[in-house]
Amino acid sequence: MLDAALWYLALQLFAFAALPLAWRAFSRMPDRGYAFSKPFGLLAVGFFVWLIGLTQTIPNSRFTVAAALALIAALSLVAARRHRREIVAFLRANVRAAL
Repeated sequence: MLDAALWYLALQLFAFAALPLAWRAFSRMPDRGYAFSKPFGLLAVGFFVWLIGLTQTIPNSRFTVAAALALIAALSLVAARRHRREIVAFLRANVRAAL
């Protein structure tokens, strides 16, 4: 049961980190890409973990996942510069759906 809760929390963290990227990519949709932030975050982190592992410089571990998550979060910060207020307003208005 604890493993399932940790997996859910990790998925939520990946989705939160990728939300600004999904917001920019799917901005014409009614939910502004919130629904796609979960699979997009999981795929993006997994892709960067795979790329890091492909170079064989760092072995696949929790550190590699954390590094990939930090990379996605950094890219999201750059993407969120313009739309930060819109994203926060959308999340406040739809807090039940977000949780």
